[in-house]
Amino acid sequence: KDKANKPIWITEGEKKALKLIQHNRYTIALSGVWNFKAGKDSESSEEDKELFLELREFNWKGRNVYLAFDMDLWFNPLVRQALYILSFNLVGLGAIVKFVSWDKSNKGIDDYLVNLSKQEKDLESELTNLEDSAKDLRHFAQPEHWEEIKKALLKVNITQLKAKELVNAIAQK
Repeated sequence: KDKANKPIWITEGEKKALKLIQHNRYTIALSGVWNFKAGKDSESSEEDKELFLELREFNWKGRNVYLAFDMDLWFNPLVRQALYILSFNLVGLGAIVKFVSWDKSNKGIDDYLVNLSKQEKDLESELTNLEDSAKDLRHFAQPEHWEEIKKALLKVNITQLKAKELVNAIAQK
């Protein structure tokens, strides 16, 4: 957690994380898209309601973070909102957030990798290609995501300057 030079993947689900770990990727599994934080009605600290302490304790400054949520993010606005809130929190801590996507006929990264292995593809090369083609916020955000982006910006405790940077990055699209 202290070595910011080590990229981290964050995925939705333990099986997906285990599949990535099998291929030598440092991975954090969220048991659901919102499980990077405590619920608003929880008795947890206010900081945990934004991002759990266990995640805040990582050294994120300059670290590449690959967010690999399931492909339902393309049609489920609540999944997108969770994805943007998590990404904005990580950007606020200095992470270099990249969004990973793959063939939409595969729901999760684990499905995608299993199907590639059935085709006898080199999974290490395929993962490297996914990392190399991962998009930053400016290239990932779509105009139809704007509502989720606005909601995420309102729910994240980041400086005004960082919020302005995020909005400018999205607006350049």
